[in-house]
Amino acid sequence: MKITLLDTKTGKIAPNIEVSTVDEENSFYFWVEGNFSCDCNRAIYFDLDEDVGCGNGRFIITSPKDFAEADRQRNAQQTSPAVWSTQKYN
Repeated sequence: MKITLLDTKTGKIAPNIEVSTVDEENSFYFWVEGNFSCDCNRAIYFDLDEDVGCGNGRFIITSPKDFAEADRQRNAQQTSPAVWSTQKYN
């Protein structure tokens, strides 16, 4: 399976990123909730001259549809002020 990422700041696309098909459930988690849900890790697929910090939303999954929809929902939840007020920080 392959995914496509979009850099929402530049409009550049990183197509055809190979995703493990051995265990699709873990691959889904890895890209939507795990390490590669973070912008700092997704940035490696783009040739950038800037340091990208951790966060969510700059680099979004555009395909396949199930990954893209889950990514969109996660980003919406994490940028909602209601979520910010309920998060606990150390």
